[in-house]
Amino acid sequence: MNPFSLSGILIGISSFFLGIFIFWKSQHNKVNRIWSIFCFFVAIFGFGSFAVGSTLDPDKGLFWWKIAYIGIIFIPVLYYHFVSAFLQLKSKIFLYLLYLYGFFFLIIEWSHYANLFFGPENITLFFNSLFFVYPPTPLFMFFVVSWFGIIVYSHVLLYDYFKNSLGIRREQIKYFFIATATGFAGGSTCFLPCFGINFYPYFNFAVPLYPAIITYAIVVHRLMDIKMVMRRYSVY
Repeated sequence: MNPFSLSGILIGISSFFLGIFIFWKSQHNKVNRIWSIFCFFVAIFGFGSFAVGSTLDPDKGLFWWKIAYIGIIFIPVLYYHFVSAFLQLKSKIFLYLLYLYGFFFLIIEWSHYANLFFGPENITLFFNSLFFVYPPTPLFMFFVVSWFGIIVYSHVLLYDYFKNSLGIRREQIKYFFIATATGFAGGSTCFLPCFGINFYPYFNFAVPLYPAIITYAIVVHRLMDIKMVMRRYSVY
Protein backbone atom coordinates (compact mmCIF):
# COMPACT_ATOMS: atom_id res chain seq x y z
CA MET A 1 0.00 0.00 0.00
CA ASN A 2 1.48 3.35 -1.05
CA PRO A 3 0.92 6.64 0.84
CA PHE A 4 -1.78 7.81 -1.56
CA SER A 5 -3.89 4.68 -1.16
CA LEU A 6 -3.39 4.83 2.62
CA SER A 7 -4.62 8.42 2.71
CA GLY A 8 -7.58 7.37 0.57
CA ILE A 9 -8.73 4.62 2.92
CA LEU A 10 -8.36 6.97 5.91
CA ILE A 11 -10.48 9.57 4.12
CA GLY A 12 -13.10 7.00 3.19
CA ILE A 13 -13.47 5.44 6.62
CA SER A 14 -13.36 8.67 8.66
CA SER A 15 -15.77 10.56 6.39
CA PHE A 16 -18.20 7.65 6.11
CA PHE A 17 -18.46 7.13 9.86
CA LEU A 18 -18.73 10.87 10.55
CA GLY A 19 -21.61 11.04 8.06
CA ILE A 20 -23.32 8.03 9.66
CA PHE A 21 -22.88 9.47 13.15
CA ILE A 22 -24.28 12.91 12.33
CA PHE A 23 -27.20 11.46 10.39
CA TRP A 24 -27.98 9.08 13.26
CA LYS A 25 -27.84 11.82 15.90
CA SER A 26 -29.83 14.48 14.02
CA GLN A 27 -31.48 13.13 10.88
CA HIS A 28 -34.42 15.54 11.22
CA ASN A 29 -32.14 18.58 11.00
CA LYS A 30 -31.85 19.75 7.37
CA VAL A 31 -28.41 21.32 7.78
CA ASN A 32 -27.01 18.19 9.40
CA ARG A 33 -28.53 15.94 6.72
CA ILE A 34 -26.77 17.97 4.04
CA TRP A 35 -23.51 17.68 5.96
CA SER A 36 -23.97 13.91 6.24
CA ILE A 37 -24.44 13.62 2.48
CA PHE A 38 -21.36 15.81 1.97
CA CYS A 39 -19.37 13.39 4.16
CA PHE A 40 -20.59 10.41 2.12
CA PHE A 41 -19.39 12.00 -1.13
CA VAL A 42 -16.01 12.76 0.44
CA ALA A 43 -15.94 9.07 1.40
CA ILE A 44 -16.57 8.11 -2.25
CA PHE A 45 -13.53 10.18 -3.22
CA GLY A 46 -11.52 8.50 -0.47
CA PHE A 47 -12.41 4.92 -1.36
CA GLY A 48 -11.97 5.67 -5.07
CA SER A 49 -8.52 7.17 -4.56
CA PHE A 50 -7.57 4.19 -2.39
CA ALA A 51 -8.40 1.91 -5.33
CA VAL A 52 -6.50 4.18 -7.75
CA GLY A 53 -3.41 3.86 -5.58
CA SER A 54 -3.79 0.08 -5.44
CA THR A 55 -3.56 -0.70 -9.16
CA LEU A 56 -0.94 -0.48 -11.90
CA ASP A 57 -3.46 -1.27 -14.63
CA PRO A 58 -4.28 1.92 -16.60
CA ASP A 59 -7.83 0.79 -17.44
CA LYS A 60 -8.56 0.05 -13.79
CA GLY A 61 -6.88 3.31 -12.82
CA LEU A 62 -9.21 5.26 -15.11
CA PHE A 63 -12.25 3.36 -13.86
CA TRP A 64 -11.45 4.08 -10.22
CA TRP A 65 -10.78 7.74 -10.99
CA LYS A 66 -14.26 7.86 -12.48
CA ILE A 67 -15.60 6.48 -9.21
CA ALA A 68 -13.55 8.99 -7.23
CA TYR A 69 -14.81 11.82 -9.45
CA ILE A 70 -18.39 11.06 -8.45
CA GLY A 71 -17.31 12.40 -5.08
CA ILE A 72 -15.03 15.13 -6.42
CA ILE A 73 -17.74 16.58 -8.68
CA PHE A 74 -20.36 16.91 -5.96
CA ILE A 75 -18.11 17.90 -3.05
CA PRO A 76 -18.14 21.66 -3.87
CA VAL A 77 -21.85 21.54 -4.74
CA LEU A 78 -22.79 19.95 -1.44
CA TYR A 79 -20.40 22.17 0.49
CA TYR A 80 -22.07 25.29 -0.90
CA HIS A 81 -25.48 23.74 -0.20
CA PHE A 82 -24.42 23.15 3.41
CA VAL A 83 -23.06 26.70 3.79
CA SER A 84 -26.18 28.26 2.28
CA ALA A 85 -28.42 26.22 4.61
CA PHE A 86 -26.24 26.84 7.66
CA LEU A 87 -26.20 30.61 7.00
CA GLN A 88 -29.89 30.56 5.97
CA LEU A 89 -29.22 32.20 2.60
CA LYS A 90 -32.40 32.82 0.62
CA SER A 91 -31.14 32.63 -2.97
CA LYS A 92 -31.98 29.24 -4.53
CA ILE A 93 -31.16 29.92 -8.19
CA PHE A 94 -27.38 29.62 -7.75
CA LEU A 95 -27.84 26.37 -5.80
CA TYR A 96 -29.99 24.89 -8.58
CA LEU A 97 -27.36 25.92 -11.14
CA LEU A 98 -24.67 24.20 -9.10
CA TYR A 99 -26.62 20.94 -9.04
CA LEU A 100 -27.07 21.19 -12.82
CA TYR A 101 -23.31 21.75 -13.04
CA GLY A 102 -22.72 18.62 -10.94
CA PHE A 103 -25.06 16.39 -12.91
CA PHE A 104 -23.65 17.71 -16.19
CA PHE A 105 -20.14 16.55 -15.31
CA LEU A 106 -21.42 13.31 -13.79
CA ILE A 107 -23.26 12.45 -17.01
CA ILE A 108 -20.29 13.49 -19.16
CA GLU A 109 -17.79 11.31 -17.30
CA TRP A 110 -19.95 8.17 -17.64
CA SER A 111 -21.19 8.79 -21.19
CA HIS A 112 -19.74 8.30 -24.65
CA TYR A 113 -18.49 11.89 -24.36
CA ALA A 114 -16.14 11.09 -21.46
CA ASN A 115 -13.19 11.82 -23.75
CA LEU A 116 -14.17 15.49 -23.64
CA PHE A 117 -13.51 15.41 -19.91
CA PHE A 118 -10.72 12.88 -19.38
CA GLY A 119 -9.31 12.86 -22.91
CA PRO A 120 -9.07 9.89 -25.32
CA GLU A 121 -6.09 8.25 -23.61
CA ASN A 122 -5.13 10.80 -21.00
CA ILE A 123 -4.18 8.46 -18.17
CA THR A 124 -0.51 8.73 -17.21
CA LEU A 125 1.63 6.94 -14.63
CA PHE A 126 3.28 9.26 -12.11
CA PHE A 127 5.81 8.41 -9.39
CA ASN A 128 5.97 4.85 -10.82
CA SER A 129 2.87 3.97 -8.84
CA LEU A 130 -0.10 6.31 -9.48
CA PHE A 131 -2.26 7.01 -12.51
CA PHE A 132 -3.57 10.54 -13.03
CA VAL A 133 -5.60 12.23 -15.74
CA TYR A 134 -2.92 13.97 -17.84
CA PRO A 135 -2.69 16.00 -20.01
CA PRO A 136 -5.90 17.88 -19.11
CA THR A 137 -8.61 18.63 -21.66
CA PRO A 138 -10.13 22.15 -21.91
CA LEU A 139 -13.31 20.88 -20.23
CA PHE A 140 -11.27 19.35 -17.41
CA MET A 141 -9.42 22.65 -16.90
CA PHE A 142 -12.75 24.49 -16.74
CA PHE A 143 -13.96 21.98 -14.17
CA VAL A 144 -10.90 22.45 -11.95
CA VAL A 145 -11.12 26.26 -12.09
CA SER A 146 -14.85 26.23 -11.32
CA TRP A 147 -14.29 23.64 -8.57
CA PHE A 148 -11.88 25.97 -6.80
CA GLY A 149 -14.17 28.94 -7.45
CA ILE A 150 -17.14 27.31 -5.71
CA ILE A 151 -15.00 26.26 -2.74
CA VAL A 152 -13.42 29.69 -2.31
CA TYR A 153 -16.76 31.48 -2.67
CA SER A 154 -18.33 29.23 -0.03
CA HIS A 155 -15.50 29.93 2.40
CA VAL A 156 -15.77 33.67 1.76
CA LEU A 157 -19.47 33.50 2.67
CA LEU A 158 -18.63 31.57 5.82
CA TYR A 159 -15.86 33.98 6.80
CA ASP A 160 -18.00 37.08 6.24
CA TYR A 161 -20.69 35.61 8.49
CA PHE A 162 -18.07 34.63 11.06
CA LYS A 163 -16.86 38.24 11.41
CA ASN A 164 -20.33 39.38 12.47
CA SER A 165 -21.18 36.44 14.72
CA LEU A 166 -21.02 36.09 18.48
CA GLY A 167 -20.97 33.33 21.08
CA ILE A 168 -21.57 29.69 20.21
CA ARG A 169 -22.47 30.51 16.61
CA ARG A 170 -19.07 32.10 16.11
CA GLU A 171 -17.34 29.04 17.58
CA GLN A 172 -19.33 26.72 15.31
CA ILE A 173 -18.40 28.66 12.18
CA LYS A 174 -14.75 28.83 13.25
CA TYR A 175 -14.47 25.06 13.50
CA PHE A 176 -16.31 24.46 10.23
CA PHE A 177 -14.02 26.92 8.48
CA ILE A 178 -10.80 25.47 9.91
CA ALA A 179 -11.86 21.86 9.29
CA THR A 180 -13.00 22.28 5.71
CA ALA A 181 -10.23 24.69 4.71
CA THR A 182 -7.68 22.15 5.96
CA GLY A 183 -9.36 19.29 4.11
CA PHE A 184 -9.78 21.16 0.85
CA ALA A 185 -6.23 22.53 0.92
CA GLY A 186 -4.86 19.02 1.32
CA GLY A 187 -7.17 17.25 -1.11
CA SER A 188 -6.75 19.84 -3.86
CA THR A 189 -3.08 18.83 -4.28
CA CYS A 190 -4.40 15.75 -6.12
CA PHE A 191 -5.03 18.07 -9.08
CA LEU A 192 -1.34 19.01 -9.43
CA PRO A 193 -0.19 15.88 -11.35
CA CYS A 194 -3.13 16.43 -13.72
CA PHE A 195 -1.31 19.57 -14.87
CA GLY A 196 2.07 17.90 -15.17
CA ILE A 197 3.36 19.04 -11.76
CA ASN A 198 5.38 16.23 -10.21
CA PHE A 199 4.24 16.80 -6.65
CA TYR A 200 3.26 13.67 -4.74
CA PRO A 201 -0.11 14.26 -3.04
CA TYR A 202 1.12 13.62 0.50
CA PHE A 203 -1.13 16.45 1.66
CA ASN A 204 -4.07 14.16 0.96
CA PHE A 205 -3.45 13.07 4.55
CA ALA A 206 -4.83 16.47 5.61
CA VAL A 207 -8.31 15.49 4.42
CA PRO A 208 -8.99 13.06 7.32
CA LEU A 209 -8.22 15.92 9.70
CA TYR A 210 -11.58 17.53 8.93
CA PRO A 211 -13.59 14.67 10.55
CA ALA A 212 -11.24 14.82 13.54
CA ILE A 213 -11.73 18.59 13.96
CA ILE A 214 -15.50 18.33 13.49
CA THR A 215 -15.73 15.48 16.01
CA TYR A 216 -13.74 17.50 18.56
CA ALA A 217 -16.04 20.48 18.03
CA ILE A 218 -19.13 18.27 18.46
CA VAL A 219 -17.86 16.97 21.79
CA VAL A 220 -16.51 20.26 23.17
CA HIS A 221 -18.67 22.95 21.56
CA ARG A 222 -21.90 21.10 20.64
CA LEU A 223 -21.23 21.72 16.97
CA MET A 224 -24.29 21.13 14.78
CA ASP A 225 -26.38 21.22 17.99
CA ILE A 226 -25.38 17.64 18.80
CA LYS A 227 -25.11 17.04 22.51
CA MET A 228 -22.79 14.27 23.60
CA VAL A 229 -23.61 12.67 26.92
CA MET A 230 -20.32 12.22 28.74
CA ARG A 231 -20.39 9.84 31.71
CA ARG A 232 -17.93 10.15 34.54
CA TYR A 233 -16.87 6.94 36.19
CA SER A 234 -15.29 6.75 39.62
CA VAL A 235 -13.14 3.93 40.88
CA TYR A 236 -13.57 2.97 44.53
